[in-house]
Amino acid sequence: MNNMPLLLLIIWIILFSSLIFIIPIFLEKKHNEIKSEQFQENTDEFNYSQQSEIFNQSNVSEIEFQDINDTGVLVYNLRIDSNPKGAIFSLVPVTTKDDEIVDESYSGLTPFSIYGLRAGVYFLGMKLSGYADYSNDTIMIDKNTKNDIYVQLNPLEEPSDDEPSEDVVEVPIIYEQTMTCELNEMIRAAQEEGQNFLELPAATCIVQEPINIPVNFSIYGTQQETILIAGSPLSSILILNGSTGEVGNNVIKNIVLDGNAAALIGISIVGRSNVLLEDIKITHVRRQAVNIVGGKNWVDMNTLQELTEICPGIDTDGILSPRNKDVDKLYKILIDCPAFPEYVQQIAKNIILRRIVIIDSFLDNNIQNDETNDKYSGLINAQLVHNISISESYIEGKNSYGIKIFWWGTFSQIFGNTVKIIKEKDKNISFSLGIEVWNGGPFSKIFNNNVTRWISIDRSPHTEVYRNNVIHAIGQNSIGIEAVYSDDSQIYENTITGASVGISIDTGNENVVLQDNVIFNSTNYGIQLVHGNRAQQKNISIISNHIENVGENEAGFNKRGIFLNNNITDSLVEGNTVSNIGGSAIYLLRTNNILVKNNIIHCFNMKPIPTGTERAIYLNNAERTILENNEISSCEDVD
Repeated sequence: MNNMPLLLLIIWIILFSSLIFIIPIFLEKKHNEIKSEQFQENTDEFNYSQQSEIFNQSNVSEIEFQDINDTGVLVYNLRIDSNPKGAIFSLVPVTTKDDEIVDESYSGLTPFSIYGLRAGVYFLGMKLSGYADYSNDTIMIDKNTKNDIYVQLNPLEEPSDDEPSEDVVEVPIIYEQTMTCELNEMIRAAQEEGQNFLELPAATCIVQEPINIPVNFSIYGTQQETILIAGSPLSSILILNGSTGEVGNNVIKNIVLDGNAAALIGISIVGRSNVLLEDIKITHVRRQAVNIVGGKNWVDMNTLQELTEICPGIDTDGILSPRNKDVDKLYKILIDCPAFPEYVQQIAKNIILRRIVIIDSFLDNNIQNDETNDKYSGLINAQLVHNISISESYIEGKNSYGIKIFWWGTFSQIFGNTVKIIKEKDKNISFSLGIEVWNGGPFSKIFNNNVTRWISIDRSPHTEVYRNNVIHAIGQNSIGIEAVYSDDSQIYENTITGASVGISIDTGNENVVLQDNVIFNSTNYGIQLVHGNRAQQKNISIISNHIENVGENEAGFNKRGIFLNNNITDSLVEGNTVSNIGGSAIYLLRTNNILVKNNIIHCFNMKPIPTGTERAIYLNNAERTILENNEISSCEDVD
């Protein structure tokens, strides 16, 4: 019993020691509980989901921790979306989690994903034409933040002069002039919601990858104030790819594409039919502004074998050679062949380009002597396309072709365009044409265009070229309008100024009509039929053309008004007015059965040569020529 006080003392010491450790732990736990409640209350101050319906509740989940950035700061991912899509948003930081003010804002088009966002408080604003601006909420970004922010924008009501209510929070939003846009994500999101188009606001978007346009989907900008600018090297800014002849049903309208000297091509269309490009400006691309490849070259051995079976009487000899005139024979037979429409299905068709503006493009040809075949491509380039229409466009470039349609570009229509092409003397470019329909473009029409350089149709029978205005800088190797192997074509009511040759009918044409054209200030010839030694030209009608001032400032040799040169037969030169010519007004060389009648010739041989061989009408080995009722007056004669 005498040990009882000692035992009690030991127990008391043990209890006291335990309290020393237990009480701090309890207080720390209680302190943490109070601290957690206070933080939850602060978080509730930023709980905007109840008021603004900013979250799509069916699609929210806790944001995932992403990483620690280079400075050791915790960062998160965030996705911003809206209805309608395509709204311009601005996310402006107020403070970070550590009350640090950060100069790190984000702008873009919805939907948009932000990776590596620092924790903190942010203001969010959105605007979209036709909808009320959204700028009323703050967002807390931390481990409790949802990773999908969804804003339902409200359509604008009738304008009101009422002052905003006092409970509206004015958010200091600054919308950036240039932003990064994830157009492919926007397209996917629109399709997931059953939407077949995207409306883009007036904004400048940096594009870091080609934008792929699916079938049955369209993109509309805002009156060419929607600018898509390449932010890195791209094969194309917009791509419309499909299987050969696939029906696209695409409309691209009211946008500006800036290649930024990084994108090779502005718009690339491959194997896609039923496409409308309208009110688009394309600039600073390295090569073609618009490049269209409709499909394969369907004149191959397999196709020819099939055609001989289903089109009786077809003669395939020689038509595989792209430089053989018999390629026209294939068309003539196919036109009457019931299977022709089926073979047309193998290439793209129904492509419309309207009001396209192209400037400062094909930069590769401007900065170097490009030795590739691309130097012969057009700023608008189309091959294997049936029924393409290019109209009301403005195309300006150097050392390239303006519009080039080739390889079976059947039923092309090119009208109402202005095409300004400049060929620089120091560039290694053999040709630089305004408009060319080449190697298989029958039944095409080229009309009402204003063009520098020349218009050329090659192996394109049944083509009409009319009411165009072609203006050249005076010099060599330039033609106003040219036709090669293009039977049954008509060239009429065109005005041509300053070319080396006004109109050239070159190699193997039959049944071609040149009528009511006006040709001024040519350096060599007004109208020329040439290269009959390669293939005879016959049934060419040169009627009622006005030719004035040919080679009047140079020596007379090879300065002629109308020149029929070698193996031209069964043709007519009638009712033309030819005046102020350096050499002969009409010159026939090695021709057969030509009727020259009712022409008015005034002031020829203005620059005589020593041999004195130039005449009003000069016949040189011209067999069976008939001259009838031609009116001739010298330069000294007074009208």
